[in-house]
Amino acid sequence: MRIRDIVPWKRKEKQVPARGGNGDDSVQALRRDLNHLFDEFLTPYTERRPMKSLFGGSEGAFVPTADVTENSKEVTVSMEVPGVDEKDVEVTLDGNALIVRGEKKREEKSEKGDYYHYERSYGSFQRVVPLPEGIVEEQAKACFKKGVLTVTIPKSEEARSRRKKIEVET
Repeated sequence: MRIRDIVPWKRKEKQVPARGGNGDDSVQALRRDLNHLFDEFLTPYTERRPMKSLFGGSEGAFVPTADVTENSKEVTVSMEVPGVDEKDVEVTLDGNALIVRGEKKREEKSEKGDYYHYERSYGSFQRVVPLPEGIVEEQAKACFKKGVLTVTIPKSEEARSRRKKIEVET
């Protein structure tokens, strides 16, 4: 649902005559841009189309989504990297941070009679996930399956024993 659907004075769009006869004055342009910003803000992220930036590219470069789970034995990071090959992903541990770098490539070709279409897009991405203290870097394992990267890092014995339950007073 868009904001225009719930605001009563927006239901019937009225055309305001442009000044100067060029068909588009600065007030109308500002109004159109503000409407676009509000529509983008209220549209769920998954339904948005990339906006063209001032520099010609599209805003919102690819950033893989990450799920981080932690239990008493280990920390698990799952990252969705669809359309990326295993050889194009680099996983490193740097102190208390997991760094995932990669490159996403896509090529599309179609030929129909006199029509020939060839589209290619590529770009690199990086995601840094902070990790808790007390992990064992040497025993970290990474698994890549069906576009999902899963990194499992066990906790040290010291980190496991540091856990303390706090009683809640009423």
